[in-house]
Amino acid sequence: METAGLRHLSLCLLAAGSPAVAAAGQGVTIREESRIAADGPSWELNRVGGMTTDRQGRLWVVSRDESALQVFTSSGGFVRTVGRAGSGPGEFRSPGTIGTRADSVWVGDVTLARISVLGPDGRPVRTIAVPFSGSAWLMADGSVLAAPLVGFGRDANLPQRLGIVRLAPGATRLDTVVTVSSPRTALRYQGASGTIVGAQPFEAVARIAVAPDGSGLTVVQPPANGFLVIRTWDARGRRAGERTLDWRPVPVSAEMVERRIDLLAGGSRGDAALRKRIRAALVIPAHLPPVTDAIRGVGESLWLRREELGGATQRWTVLSGPGSRDIILPADIQPMVVWADGFWGIRWTSDDLPAIMRYALLGG
Repeated sequence: METAGLRHLSLCLLAAGSPAVAAAGQGVTIREESRIAADGPSWELNRVGGMTTDRQGRLWVVSRDESALQVFTSSGGFVRTVGRAGSGPGEFRSPGTIGTRADSVWVGDVTLARISVLGPDGRPVRTIAVPFSGSAWLMADGSVLAAPLVGFGRDANLPQRLGIVRLAPGATRLDTVVTVSSPRTALRYQGASGTIVGAQPFEAVARIAVAPDGSGLTVVQPPANGFLVIRTWDARGRRAGERTLDWRPVPVSAEMVERRIDLLAGGSRGDAALRKRIRAALVIPAHLPPVTDAIRGVGESLWLRREELGGATQRWTVLSGPGSRDIILPADIQPMVVWADGFWGIRWTSDDLPAIMRYALLGG
């Protein structure tokens, strides 16, 4: 979220064993282990992009406002700032995807259409060109996975299928790993200060998750015949597994639609004419999307954010090996880097700033 002005806040760390514990469902609780404030003496994190952890357990955070990376220890201590705005080696325009390969950290840049590979000290090692703008991931075998950017241009009708391709170094196309469903219709309406264009919030589309170490790709397809289908590919684009989850449709209620309109209207939610325009632009299906986010974690863990019921909580299904469990988190927490029994994530403060938090999952 964007915020005006620079706020200098001190770094606040809570050691492991902190009494800050919140209910998480099915006998699971979450314990806050450390916290990094949005702004500190040497960093600014008002708009956070991706995150990853390296082999030393350090957290690398994309700072969109600075077009740079901020690096912290596993307990939240500041290490260094890496990169700056620009187009030279080690510089970024629109840093987004981020992950690791062996001891290196890599960052995908949509505007520059490339991946920058950095050493453990943050120094640039090399760049890998991507032949189109979009999301790109460096895989463990040295290949690149790439998905073209879906643009919400003047035409509200969007391509219904999107290919995820595998590229060799040098941007030579090797194959298409999988073709998935993409947004079909843009959300477009006249806002308080101009035309607003984005994705339809109730549309069910495939969710893509790449392992942070580049070991594989997971795609969660929209449900068919009462099941969610989850397919996995290894780093070389070979099918590695498939599993299903039971799915029971959750109807879209009028209350859910009104809450979504409130969110889209923001500070202008009392504007009746604006609310009417948003309502007319929404495509409202019979049922909620069964999955609204998917995150691959360290090892085989996969986190799926389930139906958006609104209110003060959110439900995630955590898959690890053959097992699964549901956890309930406060609605203002967004997991970013996950593993079977914990995660780094963002929690929005009362000042509308993103504090970065590390949590452990206990019990369950």
